[in-house]
Amino acid sequence: MRYFRHDVLAIFVNRPEKYSIQADEFEGTARIRESYSEKYGKDNSEIAYLNVSFGFRACRNGEWAVAAYAPDLQKASPDEQQVWTGFEIASEEEFIDVKADIRFQKWWARYILGDWNVEEGPSRCSIELLSRLTQSRNAW
Repeated sequence: MRYFRHDVLAIFVNRPEKYSIQADEFEGTARIRESYSEKYGKDNSEIAYLNVSFGFRACRNGEWAVAAYAPDLQKASPDEQQVWTGFEIASEEEFIDVKADIRFQKWWARYILGDWNVEEGPSRCSIELLSRLTQSRNAW
């Protein structure tokens, strides 16, 4: 696990032509869009790659940090790994106790321990509800 200041996500949000970012209450992903890779990847000697899963970790100062899954970052192309380095938080002392960090506990349980019974965040619940409504409407 590697931790980063939450500002790192602004890089991905501010480049929607290149990145797709999805986040919910306790989880998220940052990816390079396939359309961007197809357009620019052929001209480069190295194709840009990024597909990082992350959670959120509460800091002692009241802010929150991005908890990125280290193996995902290691698979990213060198230029994409570099984006993250200036935002890294090196000290565990920055964070509140894990037992008090419910959001991080949910992410850890789902993605590290493999517990898929963790309650969904609001975005996923909304998508599921819309899907059910669409299905029931189509059945009429």
